[in-house]
Amino acid sequence: MSAKELDELVKKVESLKPDEQLFLISHIARNLQEGCPKLKRHRKWREICGSIPYPFFGEDAQSWLSRTRSEGDDTSFSVV
Repeated sequence: MSAKELDELVKKVESLKPDEQLFLISHIARNLQEGCPKLKRHRKWREICGSIPYPFFGEDAQSWLSRTRSEGDDTSFSVV
């Protein structure tokens, strides 16, 4: 569709009554939902909670956190 045709279409839509514009929006949305593949749904934490055996990788989460923090504190950075 050319820019001119699109401009004409927008003007036609703007001339519609509010209820006609809402009908058009819902019609377009329905067509898009049917034509597009299902969007990937984000999982909730409740759905995956407990799906990995404890302790994962053989280390407690708090132990890992404490260890990595102390490792970060041990490194020294020199300023040039």
